[in-house]
Amino acid sequence: MNERSLLLTGWAGGSRAQVLSYEHNGTILEEAIRALSTIFRIPRQTIHDLLTAVYFHDWSNDPFTRGAYSFTPTGTNKFPELLGEAVAGTIFFAGEATDGRGAQGTVHGAIESGERAAREILRTSRTRLRPAR
Repeated sequence: MNERSLLLTGWAGGSRAQVLSYEHNGTILEEAIRALSTIFRIPRQTIHDLLTAVYFHDWSNDPFTRGAYSFTPTGTNKFPELLGEAVAGTIFFAGEATDGRGAQGTVHGAIESGERAAREILRTSRTRLRPAR
Protein backbone atom coordinates (compact mmCIF):
# COMPACT_ATOMS: atom_id res chain seq x y z
CA MET A 1 0.00 0.00 0.00
CA ASN A 2 1.22 3.49 -0.81
CA GLU A 3 2.02 5.37 2.42
CA ARG A 4 0.44 8.53 1.03
CA SER A 5 -2.93 6.79 1.02
CA LEU A 6 -2.81 6.67 4.81
CA LEU A 7 -3.14 10.43 5.16
CA LEU A 8 -6.24 12.52 4.73
CA THR A 9 -6.00 16.30 4.91
CA GLY A 10 -9.06 18.45 5.35
CA TRP A 11 -9.48 22.17 5.51
CA ALA A 12 -12.14 24.81 5.56
CA GLY A 13 -11.92 28.21 3.94
CA GLY A 14 -13.82 31.46 3.87
CA SER A 15 -16.66 32.09 6.28
CA ARG A 16 -16.74 28.43 7.41
CA ALA A 17 -13.08 28.66 8.47
CA GLN A 18 -13.87 31.82 10.39
CA VAL A 19 -16.71 30.10 12.27
CA LEU A 20 -14.55 27.04 13.01
CA SER A 21 -11.67 29.20 14.28
CA TYR A 22 -13.72 29.84 17.43
CA GLU A 23 -14.44 26.14 18.05
CA HIS A 24 -12.48 23.64 20.14
CA ASN A 25 -10.53 20.95 18.31
CA GLY A 26 -12.93 18.27 19.57
CA THR A 27 -15.86 20.05 17.94
CA ILE A 28 -13.93 20.42 14.68
CA LEU A 29 -13.01 16.72 14.77
CA GLU A 30 -16.64 15.71 15.24
CA GLU A 31 -17.66 17.95 12.32
CA ALA A 32 -14.96 16.32 10.16
CA ILE A 33 -16.11 12.82 11.13
CA ARG A 34 -19.72 13.78 10.35
CA ALA A 35 -18.71 15.11 6.93
CA LEU A 36 -16.65 11.99 6.13
CA SER A 37 -19.50 9.78 7.27
CA THR A 38 -21.80 11.57 4.84
CA ILE A 39 -19.31 11.60 1.96
CA PHE A 40 -18.31 7.93 2.25
CA ARG A 41 -21.68 6.69 3.52
CA ILE A 42 -20.20 4.81 6.44
CA PRO A 43 -21.03 5.08 10.15
CA ARG A 44 -19.33 7.78 12.18
CA GLN A 45 -18.04 5.20 14.64
CA THR A 46 -16.27 3.34 11.82
CA ILE A 47 -14.42 6.50 10.84
CA HIS A 48 -13.59 7.25 14.46
CA ASP A 49 -12.24 3.71 14.94
CA LEU A 50 -10.00 4.06 11.86
CA LEU A 51 -8.32 7.25 13.11
CA THR A 52 -4.75 6.79 14.30
CA ALA A 53 -3.85 10.47 14.80
CA VAL A 54 -5.39 13.89 14.34
CA TYR A 55 -3.50 17.18 13.97
CA PHE A 56 -4.86 20.71 13.83
CA HIS A 57 -3.44 23.96 12.58
CA ASP A 58 -5.31 27.22 12.93
CA TRP A 59 -4.02 29.09 9.88
CA SER A 60 -6.10 32.17 10.67
CA ASN A 61 -4.47 32.65 14.06
CA ASP A 62 -0.96 31.51 13.14
CA PRO A 63 1.25 34.50 14.04
CA PHE A 64 3.51 33.87 11.03
CA THR A 65 0.76 33.68 8.38
CA ARG A 66 -2.25 35.35 9.97
CA GLY A 67 -4.40 33.49 7.46
CA ALA A 68 -2.55 34.75 4.40
CA TYR A 69 -1.46 32.85 1.33
CA SER A 70 0.15 33.86 -1.91
CA PHE A 71 -1.45 34.48 -5.27
CA THR A 72 0.00 35.29 -8.66
CA PRO A 73 -1.43 38.42 -10.27
CA THR A 74 -2.01 38.51 -14.02
CA GLY A 75 1.21 39.01 -15.95
CA THR A 76 3.50 37.80 -13.16
CA ASN A 77 3.49 34.06 -13.80
CA LYS A 78 7.33 33.90 -13.68
CA PHE A 79 7.47 35.29 -10.12
CA PRO A 80 7.02 31.94 -8.30
CA GLU A 81 10.00 30.44 -10.12
CA LEU A 82 12.07 33.56 -9.41
CA LEU A 83 11.13 33.40 -5.71
CA GLY A 84 12.19 29.75 -5.64
CA GLU A 85 15.65 30.27 -7.14
CA ALA A 86 18.51 29.27 -4.86
CA VAL A 87 21.04 31.92 -3.85
CA ALA A 88 24.68 31.02 -4.43
CA GLY A 89 23.87 27.33 -4.00
CA THR A 90 23.61 27.84 -0.24
CA ILE A 91 20.16 29.29 0.46
CA PHE A 92 17.15 27.37 -0.87
CA PHE A 93 13.56 28.52 -0.87
CA ALA A 94 10.34 26.55 -0.63
CA GLY A 95 6.72 27.33 0.12
CA GLU A 96 3.54 27.54 -1.87
CA ALA A 97 4.52 30.97 -3.23
CA THR A 98 7.54 29.38 -4.96
CA ASP A 99 5.62 26.67 -6.80
CA GLY A 100 6.09 27.42 -10.50
CA ARG A 101 3.69 24.71 -11.65
CA GLY A 102 0.50 26.59 -10.83
CA ALA A 103 -0.29 25.45 -7.29
CA GLN A 104 0.43 28.72 -5.48
CA GLY A 105 -1.72 29.24 -2.42
CA THR A 106 -2.21 25.51 -1.83
CA VAL A 107 -0.91 22.86 0.54
CA HIS A 108 0.18 20.63 -2.33
CA GLY A 109 2.06 23.59 -3.83
CA ALA A 110 3.94 23.95 -0.55
CA ILE A 111 4.71 20.23 -0.41
CA GLU A 112 5.84 20.07 -4.03
CA SER A 113 8.06 23.13 -3.59
CA GLY A 114 9.62 21.56 -0.50
CA GLU A 115 10.38 18.41 -2.45
CA ARG A 116 11.87 20.54 -5.25
CA ALA A 117 14.09 22.44 -2.81
CA ALA A 118 15.20 19.16 -1.20
CA ARG A 119 16.22 17.80 -4.63
CA GLU A 120 18.17 21.01 -5.29
CA ILE A 121 19.97 20.68 -1.96
CA LEU A 122 20.84 17.04 -2.64
CA ARG A 123 22.13 17.86 -6.13
CA THR A 124 24.26 20.69 -4.78
CA SER A 125 25.58 18.55 -1.90
CA ARG A 126 26.54 15.71 -4.24
CA THR A 127 28.38 18.11 -6.52
CA ARG A 128 30.33 19.59 -3.60
CA LEU A 129 31.11 16.21 -2.07
CA ARG A 130 32.53 14.65 -5.26
CA PRO A 131 36.22 13.91 -4.80
CA ALA A 132 38.63 15.85 -7.01
CA ARG A 133 40.18 13.83 -9.81
